[in-house]
Formats: sequence, structure tokens, C-alpha cells
Amino acid sequence: MLKKLLIITTLFFSACSSIEDVPLPITTSSEKALELYNEALEFRKKWEAREAQQKMAAALRIDPNFILANLYAGAEEASLVRQYRSRAVQNKSNGTEAEEIQVDIWIANREGRQNDAMGLAKKLIEKYPNSSEPYVILGDMQSQAQQFEKAIESYTKATEINPKSLDAWFGLFSHQIPINYYYKLAPQNLRSIEKAIYYADKMIEVAPNNPRSYNLRANIDRKESNFEEAKKYYQKALDICNETGSSAKPTTLLVGGHNHMFSGDNKTAMEFYKEAQDVAEAGETKRNMGYYKGILHLYNNDFYSALEEFTALEEQLDDWGFDKSGLLASKSEVQFRKFFTLAHLQEKEKSWNELKKSQENNNKRIKLNETATDQDYNNLKQRQMADEAWFHILFAEYNKAEKKLSMVYEIQSKKENVGALDRYNGLYGMLYLMKGDPKSSLKYFNERITVQNFSYFAYFKGLALKATGKGDDANSIFTEIANYNFSGWGAGLVRTLAEKQVES
Repeated sequence: MLKKLLIITTLFFSACSSIEDVPLPITTSSEKALELYNEALEFRKKWEAREAQQKMAAALRIDPNFILANLYAGAEEASLVRQYRSRAVQNKSNGTEAEEIQVDIWIANREGRQNDAMGLAKKLIEKYPNSSEPYVILGDMQSQAQQFEKAIESYTKATEINPKSLDAWFGLFSHQIPINYYYKLAPQNLRSIEKAIYYADKMIEVAPNNPRSYNLRANIDRKESNFEEAKKYYQKALDICNETGSSAKPTTLLVGGHNHMFSGDNKTAMEFYKEAQDVAEAGETKRNMGYYKGILHLYNNDFYSALEEFTALEEQLDDWGFDKSGLLASKSEVQFRKFFTLAHLQEKEKSWNELKKSQENNNKRIKLNETATDQDYNNLKQRQMADEAWFHILFAEYNKAEKKLSMVYEIQSKKENVGALDRYNGLYGMLYLMKGDPKSSLKYFNERITVQNFSYFAYFKGLALKATGKGDDANSIFTEIANYNFSGWGAGLVRTLAEKQVES
């Protein structure tokens, strides 16, 4: 049965442009499914993943072949997400050209074909030059390819067509300060606190009841160590969550906890992390919140307490409603963090055992994926080889590390995406440094190994610079790590070490 073509008819008018924002066409058999789909997109913008998933699932129950709903739907169950994406690919030719192009962009990204993805996004713009959406999509692709000036142009064009495009303002903001996607952070010459504030304020203007907007605005003050000012914005976001019942509350508590941790109030930070985990409903969210209880201890150089938190987290996973694939993935992630923590404690046997358990669970998980491609298996293989090389480097088994890294290079060097060799370069830099050849290590610690991108590798880059007589450059890196107010396990492992380097 042929589907009825439904097109979103709402038009946005720019105050500074006469261009009408013409939405991309959407194919579905049901007006109700379309309504639910649009509601899901609004929830996503507010970090309300649970509601977004529920709305998308409801839309797909009405129209299982809804192309874009299948393309963008999330789920706790990894197998269900694979099912959605498979249906999007299978049905792409049954929709509009715009929908087919969007699915092809996803396929190109999945396969690491960045140039093809950008080309397809440009094709979408050619077909729909008066729509803001293709410019946002192109901006996202250009960000991934590290083409920041072009990405800024694309996002800016989107705001000119639709000044209320939260996605476009977020794209511009994401280039200014560190967020979850390290690849989006633009070079220093394209960044400023003033720009970050402007874009964050625009998001608040466009979405004044969106807690995400206030959290992002608070992150600017946290970056600058203005913790009390940041606290006001985090509290505003939390107030909105409490007033609306928003499922963004766990994330809001989390980032507020980060603010307390970096201000030196570890007790309150832990209270925030515990509450974030307690109020989270989805197992994936509970797991993610739980990571930071361990990471807090890493920042305080208490690796044994971190290990206890990760172990406790692993024991809780069975009770949080994961499907088989999701449970395997979650256990693998926690075990990886245990591997790394133990490695830094120089617990060789225990560390290796956790790494192998992590790998075994990932191997089981990918075998459950009936749609897994050769690319998926290769990606998993290179990740495991890199992790084993990491282990061998930390335990001074350099010949073994080099053999593993050669396998990584064989796979990753064939990919066209900009960051394909980042981990390889970071590990080879560590290898040469620990072998006593800091000069050679700097050939691998290239311009992409920065504090914002890879705090962990950046610390070792600082050691290499110091060892080769570039003390000022080294101290700059150590100081930046010591004052880097964004939480992550890599930064947690080296922050105390960097502080000691600054003091020495």
C-alpha cells in the first residue's frame, strides 16, 4: 500500500532575511505518527531521551515503515535500534529524495566515508536551498571532518533562514567550549568566551523552558572557574526539571555535580551523582550516571575507591532492564574502566583479566547483531588491538605493543575520516616516550593531541615536551589539564599528575 505523503507546513520567518524556512518533506502513512515524530524531536532537544524514545516508538507502532522515525529513533535495546536503522535503509527508496539522501548520509557516516556524507548533504541543500535543516546536517558533517570555518558558515546560514533553529545555535555553540563531542571544538582562533555566551543566550532566547540551554550556559562559567555563577544557571535548569517533570533531571544533576567537584566540594558532588543515578529511570542513564561516581575518585587520585565504585556498578547492571545486547555492552564498558584503573595501579594480571572480559562481552554482543558488517567487525578488531597495545605500553612490553599497533594502522589508515588515527598516534607517542625517546614521540603527538581532544594523551605529550627542553610548552599543557573543568575518565587519571608537574 502506498503511503500518503505528509509535509510539515509550518514556516519560520527570519527577522533579518526574507527567506522562508521550508521544512524537508516527510513520508508517513499517518498524520498521528507525524505528530508523535515531531514531539519526539522536541524532547530530544531538551535532553529528554526517555520521552523522545517513547514518542518515536509510538509513531513506529502506527507506521512501522516511517523512514525518518526509523532513522532517528533511539531505544534502550541495541537490537531494537539496529532493527529501526535496517528498516530505514530498506524503505529509503519508498520516500522522498530528501529522505533517501538522509539515510544515505547515515550509511556514509557509519562506513567512515566523510567526504561522501558531506557531498550528500550539499546535494540536499541544492534540492532544498530554502530549508534550514540541510545546512544543519552539512554543518554536523563538516564539524566531524574538522572543517570548522565551513561548518560555522553552514550553521550561520541555518540561523539566517530560521533564527529559531535550536539545532543550528547549538552547532555554533559546540565549537566554542568542550562538550560531549570532542571533534566539534574549533581551533583557538575561532573560539571565544564572548561567542560562547552569545550562542548560549540565543538558545535560552529560543528555548527559555529548556533545561539544556541553561546547563550549556552554566558550562561556560564552569570552564572559567566561575563556579558560583555557574551554580545559578544549573539551579535554574534544575528548577525547570522539577517544575515540568523533565527526564533531563539526571543529566542536570550530573553537570551540577561536576561544578561542585571542580570547585573542591567533593561531598556535594557525590550527593549530586547519587541522586542523578537514583532519579534516572532508564538503565543506560543509570549506568552513565554511575560512571561519574568512580571518576570522582579518579580525580582525587583514589584509584581503589574508583575501582570499588566501578565494581558496584557492574553488579547492578543485571537489575536495570537491559536486553541481552545492551547488557553485554554495558558490562564491557564498565570492565574496560576497571581494566584501566587496575593498569594504573600496576595490577597486571587483574588488569588483563578485566580487559579480556570486556573484549569477550563485546565479541558476544556483535555476534548477536545479524546486520553487522565487515566494517563493524574491523572497527571492533582495531579497538581491541589498540586497547591491548595500551596495556602492553603501561607494562613496558613495547614489542608486543608495536605488533598490536601495526594491526590498528592496517585498518584505520584506510579510513578517510580525520580522526581515524588519533588513538594510534597517541599510543605510539606514549610508546616512544616510555622507551626513552621523547623526540620521536613528538612525531606522533601531533596538533590533534590537545587537552580538549585527548586530555590523557596530552599529559604524556607534555612530558615529551619537557624532556626535549620545551619546558614552557609543557607547562602550558600541564596548567591547562590542571584547570580543565570538564569531567572524563582520561582527564581524571592525569589531572593530579599534571598538578604535580605545575608545582614542580
